[in-house]
Amino acid sequence: MWVLVYIFINGGTVVSAINASGNGHKYSNMYECFEAREELGKALSGRSGYFDVGTQAICVQIGDSA
Repeated sequence: MWVLVYIFINGGTVVSAINASGNGHKYSNMYECFEAREELGKALSGRSGYFDVGTQAICVQIGDSA
């Protein structure tokens, strides 16, 4: 299982790190998570997979892939 974590840093301090797809949401494989990451980048920055300075999204494996 995978989660998409959105990270916001301000002044060198991590202000927020949240499940970008909603509390408890998980992806069954890495590819689904990466696709969601691309879509999140487009929604936030206007460019697929890109994020503004001080922000980033990462896919983190939290258990065995299905």
